[in-house]
Amino acid sequence: MNRNDRLRNMTFLWLVLTLVCLPGHIFAEPSSSSKAVEGYVTALAERLDREAVAQNRKSVREFLLASFDFMGTGQAILKKRWYKITVEERKQFIDVFANRLAEDLLERVPEYRLDGITVEGIEEKQHEARVRLLVPFKSGATLEVYCQLRRFRGQWLIHDMTMDEKGLVKAYRDLARFLRKQAYSVLVAEVANQGYIVLEDFSHGHNSTLANGWSEWREKDRDNVDTVYTVVEEDGNHYLHARDNRTSPAVYRPLSWDLHKYPILTWRWRVWKLPEGADERYGEINDSAAGIYIVYSRNFLGIPTQIKYVWSTSLPIGTVADRKLIARPKVVVLQSGPEKLGQWITQQVNLYEDFKRLWGKMPPKLSVGIGILTDANATQTEAEADYDDIVVWSANRSKRFTAAYPDTTKTMDAYPGQPSRQEQSFEP
Repeated sequence: MNRNDRLRNMTFLWLVLTLVCLPGHIFAEPSSSSKAVEGYVTALAERLDREAVAQNRKSVREFLLASFDFMGTGQAILKKRWYKITVEERKQFIDVFANRLAEDLLERVPEYRLDGITVEGIEEKQHEARVRLLVPFKSGATLEVYCQLRRFRGQWLIHDMTMDEKGLVKAYRDLARFLRKQAYSVLVAEVANQGYIVLEDFSHGHNSTLANGWSEWREKDRDNVDTVYTVVEEDGNHYLHARDNRTSPAVYRPLSWDLHKYPILTWRWRVWKLPEGADERYGEINDSAAGIYIVYSRNFLGIPTQIKYVWSTSLPIGTVADRKLIARPKVVVLQSGPEKLGQWITQQVNLYEDFKRLWGKMPPKLSVGIGILTDANATQTEAEADYDDIVVWSANRSKRFTAAYPDTTKTMDAYPGQPSRQEQSFEP
């Protein structure tokens, strides 16, 4: 059984325990008896009617948010990392975790004989309780499950559960530990089991300031970054706007994810002004209206191995510019010229295959970060562009994306959570 199957199984049982133990908050009084719990077990089959639950997915999720100790569980799973992430990211983790529990509930209901669940014992202390249940499978097997509850403001909330000596919190803590060297967004994607990672959508940025986690790439650019790059809002959507007037600062965000598991990169960009006379092949006029860097690795001197995808002023689409200098990226032209100025264009690239093609070897396991550069300093002109929705996808999930957008020029159908950007219907 793989990691996701184990988590689905455990989270379903956790939900069963929630629905068994918490309706009416029966543990609010110390004298609560196991007979009261058994009464809820009898009604459990009706509560978990698959069609009824599916039709009331929102209410099931709201019930979970009211019944689980998500704050305490989040701290227990993420440990020190919980205190390093922002308040918005904590809310995001709770939201994703609640959705995962609800989905696992709907998926696992048919496997269990819900009317056969029995309560074998309840141990209560001042602020903690432990419930032992026997959960029968339709196949005839029986699972022994222990549920841990904690009292918070007079209400008992589910905190953890254990089956076969394996705890749910520990399972997710092991997942978080396994991913500790990767970006927080990777952990969110793995908990959600969604098949993609949102590296940046600028939704946590604020007008006139750079989004959280981004900074100047070079120390000399520190004074110019905030004048060139700003997060702006348009029709309720936030994105990064860049306008360079001969200063050319680059912004960078350290982001590590598994390039072998999530090799497909997509993003949206929109160019307003091209640097006149620019050509990425020559240093003296090496400007691009828009550029996305992927930093694959750094050597012991800090010199990066990187690819830069650009919207060029003059080079044909498909051109690879390689100036063969130390620390210079291999430049790949994805868009060119003024024909599509002012239009949001979606790009899709395969980071794994591009690395093999350009370097002739396998890419490293983990990435290092991403960068953005709109520049016009070499040509002493101006460049202006917008960036949004930087997402990496698993190979299987991206196949449908490719089928939906074969020319990669249409607006990307939103990943779940951004329905306002949907223009076509596709299920990645």
